Amino acid sequence: MGRDPEENRRVLLEHAASHLRNWTTTVLAITVAIFATFSAEAIRWLGSRILLDLVLAFLLSQMLLSFGRIIWYDLLFREVLCAIPRPCNDPRTRLRKGEEETELFLLHAGAEDLVKSRFIHPRLGEIMFKAGTPLGWVVCSVILTTVTLAIFWLSGRLAIDC
Repeated sequence: MGRDPEENRRVLLEHAASHLRNWTTTVLAITVAIFATFSAEAIRWLGSRILLDLVLAFLLSQMLLSFGRIIWYDLLFREVLCAIPRPCNDPRTRLRKGEEETELFLLHAGAEDLVKSRFIHPRLGEIMFKAGTPLGWVVCSVILTTVTLAIFWLSGRLAIDC
C-alpha cells in the first residue's frame, strides 16, 4: 500500500484542521445572518412574522448542526493521533464498486470509530456521523428546524394561532 503511517496521520490532521476552519467560518457567517435577520430592511423584505420565525428557526438549526460538526472535527483532530486503523474487510466498511481499502482510508475509519464512541453521547456521535452526508444534513435540518419552530410556538413567540 506504500505510504508511511505517520504521513497518513499528518494528512488526516490537515484534513480535520481544514474542516475545523470551515465550520468555524460557517458559524461566523450564520451569526451574521441571524443579526441581519433582525435588521429593519430584512423585516420589511420578509414581510410577515411567520416567515421571519421560519428563517430564524432554520438559521438556529444550522448553527446547532455546525457546532456539532466543530465538536466532531475537534475530536477527530485529537483521535487521529492515537487511532488504530480499522481492520481490512471489516463488515462496517462499505465501499462502492471500484473503491479499495487504502491505509489512509482504514486509519480515517478507525479515527471516526473513536470519535463516534467518544462524542458527547455515542448515539449523538452516530447521528453527527450521518449528518456529515448530504441526506443526513437535510434530515437533521428539517428535524431541528421543526423542533425550533415548536419551541417558538410553545413559548408564544411564533405568530400562528391554532
